Amino acid sequence: MKRTPSTDPEQRVRPGALHEPLRPERPEDLGDAIEPFLCSGGATAFFVSSVPTFEPRFDGVQLLAAQYVPEGRTAWIKQIRVAPYCPPELCNPWQGWPGTWQNFQPLGPVDDVRAPAQCGVYTTPMGWESYFEVGTEMLPQWVWWLATIPGTLEQARANAGAGPFSIADPASWYLALNIPVPARAYAGGFPGSSLPGFIDPQRMQVLQGDAINWHVNVPEKKTVLLFCKWQQSPVTPRARNAAGSMVVGPQVYPLLPSFGQMVGYLQAASTGVAQENARYGWGG
Repeated sequence: MKRTPSTDPEQRVRPGALHEPLRPERPEDLGDAIEPFLCSGGATAFFVSSVPTFEPRFDGVQLLAAQYVPEGRTAWIKQIRVAPYCPPELCNPWQGWPGTWQNFQPLGPVDDVRAPAQCGVYTTPMGWESYFEVGTEMLPQWVWWLATIPGTLEQARANAGAGPFSIADPASWYLALNIPVPARAYAGGFPGSSLPGFIDPQRMQVLQGDAINWHVNVPEKKTVLLFCKWQQSPVTPRARNAAGSMVVGPQVYPLLPSFGQMVGYLQAASTGVAQENARYGWGG
């Protein structure tokens, strides 16, 4: 009986290796395979305390997300989303049930003003800059930026003597992920180097449905950080009720904390594909 060659790739053999099956190469075994990453974070309310003084609402900083690139790898950030939350008194004071400012009872060190479930972010570009009292010398300011530091986030915090986060320990405020901290936590300057491409601090937010699509390279043995910073003064919200009467609310800070997200992938740094992406990979 005449035998026909097998078409099953699991049964085929390499020439000269009759007893060694030729198995298809697995995607995860490819040297130039892409490894996606997604990192995000944020906070919807401020922590405040008088002992010690922990007041990030007036002048604060928030580390929103961090991604480490191991040795031998290179990273590409493909999307960014970042924006501040808006207090319910300003985004829609009457949403839900008329006459209610949607505040919460203070709980420990948490501020009673928190991001609402709907309309909770500024949709107008730089919209917070409209909220200031007459005679105020400084408009509300908010910016975000990217920076890289050598090693991991944990190593950088340990080198700076920062232990587990505690309001009572100012040293622990440094590079604390997600939690808005007073700007004096970085009195010695912000850590890290700017990424290539002349990306300066940006004062315009990037909403969830309007991600920046780009192609930013992060070198090996670096952690890329997504920061935001703000300065502001409280304002007195005013609105008219259904009867047309003016209703005045308690003073509120225009900016709540922020959220941020970075989407991208890792790749072997020494491969031709990674080098090609560095030249032509904006959309890849």
